Amino acid sequence: KTWAKPYQTMGQMFTDNNREGLEEEMNKSFDVIDGDNNMGLAKQLLEALTSRRIQRLTHTYITLSLTDIAQNVGLAGPEEAEARLVGMIDKGRIFARIDQMTGMVRFEDNDDDCNSVVMMQRLEREMGMVVRLNERVEALDLEVSKNPVYLNKLNNQSRGGASGGGVDMAEEIAMQESLNMTLA
Repeated sequence: KTWAKPYQTMGQMFTDNNREGLEEEMNKSFDVIDGDNNMGLAKQLLEALTSRRIQRLTHTYITLSLTDIAQNVGLAGPEEAEARLVGMIDKGRIFARIDQMTGMVRFEDNDDDCNSVVMMQRLEREMGMVVRLNERVEALDLEVSKNPVYLNKLNNQSRGGASGGGVDMAEEIAMQESLNMTLA
């Protein structure tokens, strides 16, 4: 289990929200982590911890300066904090507004504000997909209703066909092949 010790320690540092301890363990165990080809994974863990710490700030504060965010999260400075925040806002992981003039960040609740431009664009995209799906269903319905095998089967069933209304396997196969050719 000694080979797992650095990984267990890093996991505990992540759980404890301890960025400094995580960085220290990564540096101390560099040879083991790099030898296992897991340095990329360790860096992802550090990135995830940074994002997690920023998200925790959104639950504690309404307004906070970029400098304070950088200090609380363990970033180099307000520029790095702003870059991280912009990335997280773009991905929808946090909801905030950055006042670049004052260097202040206002954290907001996720209301899924239906009046926002982004929400309206999303709604328009999704409605477009629904309209296209509906058009496709209507086109398939029209193709099926024109299919001679389907019409013949429907006609036989309405006249109480030879199979007594049951499904004739040969008719079923013919109809399926005809539909596959129509859809291709």
